[in-house]
Amino acid sequence: QTLALKGNPEEIYRGNRKFGCLEGPQLLKREGWYYLIAAEGGTGYGHAVQVSRSRMINGPYEMDTTGPLLTSRINPRPAENDYTEDFLKPHFYNPELKLQKAGHGSLIEDDKGRSWLFHLCARPLMPQMRCVLNRETSLQKVIWKEGWPVLMTGGCHPADSIEIDGDIEQTQDISCQGIDNFDTKTLGTQWYSLKAPLEENWCSLTKTPGVLSIRGRNSTYSAHDTSLVARRIQHFNCLIETTLDFNPGSYRQMAGLMVLTGSRTYYYLRKFYSRKLQSVALGILVSRNGEPAELHETVTSVPGDSEITLRCRINQPLLQFSYQIGNSKEIRVGSPQDASILSDEYTNNGPGAFDGSFCGMTAQDLDRHSQWAEFSNFSYREIESE
Repeated sequence: QTLALKGNPEEIYRGNRKFGCLEGPQLLKREGWYYLIAAEGGTGYGHAVQVSRSRMINGPYEMDTTGPLLTSRINPRPAENDYTEDFLKPHFYNPELKLQKAGHGSLIEDDKGRSWLFHLCARPLMPQMRCVLNRETSLQKVIWKEGWPVLMTGGCHPADSIEIDGDIEQTQDISCQGIDNFDTKTLGTQWYSLKAPLEENWCSLTKTPGVLSIRGRNSTYSAHDTSLVARRIQHFNCLIETTLDFNPGSYRQMAGLMVLTGSRTYYYLRKFYSRKLQSVALGILVSRNGEPAELHETVTSVPGDSEITLRCRINQPLLQFSYQIGNSKEIRVGSPQDASILSDEYTNNGPGAFDGSFCGMTAQDLDRHSQWAEFSNFSYREIESE
């Protein structure tokens, strides 16, 4: 009646100490058994889903003696010397699997009585061992044998494809590929903001109809009032572009196209006023784990009073920026950059870990927070590897 917890906390399970890093428990009841499904082994290549059961909700819980329900580890059963301070545990990498870091699962039963396991995983680029799409979610089909859940495909390693019964409705494409011309009253559900809600006073579809107007505010590093509208990067190879109308009057005003993971690791192709060139210019800023750097060789003068199309081609593990003014020739900006830094492995599980990689539009005005940038479109689509 009060929706409040009753009684005192009671410890019922300590996990497999050889795995370590017990977290994310789920408690289910089925046919007189209480099943405790927990993530163990940490979030790196030692990740796993372990199942234990008991007749009583407060235990004792017996662990499935066949091993974890799910893991990508090359050796599924933990040993005494498995523990390491490195949360990634790269020595557990399994070269035979597409889906790595499998763990942290939720077990459900659908209305047809079928059991499924939703779980986290990642697909690393090799040989860098960096997961540029960061955490992803996968689905495994589960059957029950002798009172224990097991993967229908056998063993405990995740399958990269499973057969789905025909009576399941076809799912829709949620990648939101294509062009957004900002001709609607509200932004689509693919759009995110950074550290601040999407509000009309800095992110407007009505200030200038048919464009997305973004008011420049603080640096991306700031904990307050940042102006970034971005969407997830969902493919290893993709083309991203936007058309920008922005005429900065100060070197402290800038706007453009950013690809990032968190707020401390990013590439930023921005239009700004260059004091060195004494003109409006285009150039790349890069931040690696909070250490910013200007790629001076990329800075080039551009007209301040004309629209400019900014592009980023990602062909993992590299990305290439370019720009185009009107119908003129597309011009590359700088040399190919290392896209693999947009990953949990590079950020070392620090700020931005598990955020995923994003691409989007951003603006800064470090003087008065009053300069607006206008983006007339934004396009994202998967491309073939080049």
